Amino acid sequence: PARQDGMALCVRALIRARAFDDAVQRGQTFVDRTRSPGAELLAAQASALFRVQRNAEAARLYGQVTRLDPDS
Repeated sequence: PARQDGMALCVRALIRARAFDDAVQRGQTFVDRTRSPGAELLAAQASALFRVQRNAEAARLYGQVTRLDPDS
């Protein structure tokens, strides 16, 4: 949980590999096991959700991202 940057990188790598369902699953696992997910991890998860057309969930997470880091 202390390496959220690594978790986000993993999710982004799965997205780049076009393994969208795996990215969503792995991202959710990371978010669930992290007490306070940061903007970078949440943005990666939102991006994965967007890729599988779960737009409402992605939008909710992107809202959290902008509240945590308005410059995102």
